[in-house]
Amino acid sequence: WRIVTPPPPGRADPDEPFGGEYHGGGPAMNRWGCACLLFAALFRATGQPSGIEAPVAGFVVDAQTHSIRPINGLPGSSLLGQPLTLDTQVQTARFSGGGDYALATVKDPPGRLVLIQGLKGRTPYARDLADAIVSVDFISLNDNGSAAICSMASSQLQFVTGLPGAPVFSAPIDLTPVQGLVAGISIGSQGQIALVAASDGSYGGIYEVASQNASVELITRANQPSAATYLNRDRDVVFADPFLNEVILVQDIHGGKLFSVLVGPADHVETPVALQAIDGGVAVANSGSKNIVQYDFSAGRIVADIPLPVVPAALDNLTIRGVFVVNRTGTGPLYLYSSSDSSVRFVPPPIVSALHDAVSGRSGVH
Repeated sequence: WRIVTPPPPGRADPDEPFGGEYHGGGPAMNRWGCACLLFAALFRATGQPSGIEAPVAGFVVDAQTHSIRPINGLPGSSLLGQPLTLDTQVQTARFSGGGDYALATVKDPPGRLVLIQGLKGRTPYARDLADAIVSVDFISLNDNGSAAICSMASSQLQFVTGLPGAPVFSAPIDLTPVQGLVAGISIGSQGQIALVAASDGSYGGIYEVASQNASVELITRANQPSAATYLNRDRDVVFADPFLNEVILVQDIHGGKLFSVLVGPADHVETPVALQAIDGGVAVANSGSKNIVQYDFSAGRIVADIPLPVVPAALDNLTIRGVFVVNRTGTGPLYLYSSSDSSVRFVPPPIVSALHDAVSGRSGVH
């Protein structure tokens, strides 16, 4: 998106691009940017009969319609596509790195696990997974066709391999040794181990669950861990603790366990809610300080502190490497974070995308 227009108050450069990239500026700027996006969507739709011709950047779950929507186009010039036609209502989903399938839970019955295939085709379909545990609350999917699923109702975790063509489920593993409620899970790179972050509100920990012997081992105590992930080929772990407002690295988790605080309150970290391992570092989204902090291991310091126009709720992967969804779909824009250039870009809200599709006669994935 690039729209040349008279600048609003406080903006000196009329040639600065609107629409795709967030530069700060608060609610007034967001309203102005959305208005320009509405104009741009209608202009493109009426001016180009072919509509949007773009790759699919990824997929998101629309909580309002319980559907899956594609993000058509590249970050900075993308629109939400119309909901994919499925015979089930989706509650949550985790999408494969290639964007061709997803593990999802459905609305009715709540937490039932399904495999959705053909996402980039014209006829995606959902397949029941009868061997899965019931009432799934958490899903973690890696790039090697493996996943971990967790149910708080049954206090169980289960591993899945062979995705998407021939899924195989492990026997359910009892999570009663885990203290408190599960806040998140993260599967290892080979699909044989998974992390569980849990807390009772005051005390908790980071646990490792292994499929080979169905073991549950405490890696470290923590107050209120919100997220954890593996690093360094599953040798190290990094986790976020909103109670301390810290992100902590644990090296050599199966050996000497060396602990270090990567970022803390002095680094503008307040209520970290999500984190992601990125090339050479880690990114953490903070709901209290409404920002994303990016730490680089080689530099040994923070290399980016990016303000956000919304309260972040996630750092969910898209098909494009290093690009993450920051918030949930709703009436406002969807925001994307790119770790390669530490930038925030937005996807227009569904009403703008719907107007575009209505005028151009398009829907779904293009």
